[in-house]
Amino acid sequence: MNLHTHTNYCDGLCDPVEYFEKAIELNWKFIGFSAHAPIPFQCEWCINESDITNYIQEIQSLGKHYQKAINTFIGWEIDYLHGKDFPSLNDIQIQNADFHICSIHYLPILKSDNHVIEYIEIDGNFSDFSRIVNYYNDNLEEVLNLYLNNFKTMLSLPFPAVKIIGHIDKICINAEQYPIFKKYADNFYKHLYEILRDQPKNSIILEINTRSIYKKNRSNPYPNYQFLNTISNLNIPTILSSDAHHACELKQGFSALNEQLDKRKISINWFNIEDYFSSK
Repeated sequence: MNLHTHTNYCDGLCDPVEYFEKAIELNWKFIGFSAHAPIPFQCEWCINESDITNYIQEIQSLGKHYQKAINTFIGWEIDYLHGKDFPSLNDIQIQNADFHICSIHYLPILKSDNHVIEYIEIDGNFSDFSRIVNYYNDNLEEVLNLYLNNFKTMLSLPFPAVKIIGHIDKICINAEQYPIFKKYADNFYKHLYEILRDQPKNSIILEINTRSIYKKNRSNPYPNYQFLNTISNLNIPTILSSDAHHACELKQGFSALNEQLDKRKISINWFNIEDYFSSK
């Protein structure tokens, strides 16, 4: 199954019905939908607030139509924003979802008094990311630490539903384009490990996201294999997702990832989604 999917209600390319049909073709028991929830400024890849009700109603209707073949869950990928927490949770329809994929796509440009001047995307164009680094005196380490502090705060916030942590090291896709990133990488992952280590047991679910493998032509998923091996002793409940933006991507990268996990003898504490949702 896959809970991390994006339809044409946000930045995906397919209607919801195409995801249902592909998931049924794969003989899956579950399919989840996780549109990018709105954020309080212009964002081309988020769902329009005016479409939220239609999105929910369409998936609910299709879920009933296909209920003999597959179970359906409606969730959201929601952004943590520095100083605003999860602003989309103010919408009761989003708050009442079956699950949430909590992600950081933006970091703030901050004044000395911690006032946010602007939010800039960390995993989009490198030119945008470089603006963040430039603002912080070309200090990549400071930007990485800012991300870690935001990540730690995000994990500490209470939540009304299943809390899945999305692509936790995605900032590295742009950060690693700086040669000096190699100097900071070990320390970055060390602190990321410590943040996860200090979380209350079973308070979060970690996502292994294969989109970087099949879409970015990278050898590693989010998070990378070395880090997955490092955190294996934490026994964090983990799910597998492809972050699909097209129905044909629902299972993309899964085989390659599982082969590497076996080859590297990396132990994963797979979260039993079926048992969890069956008990709801």
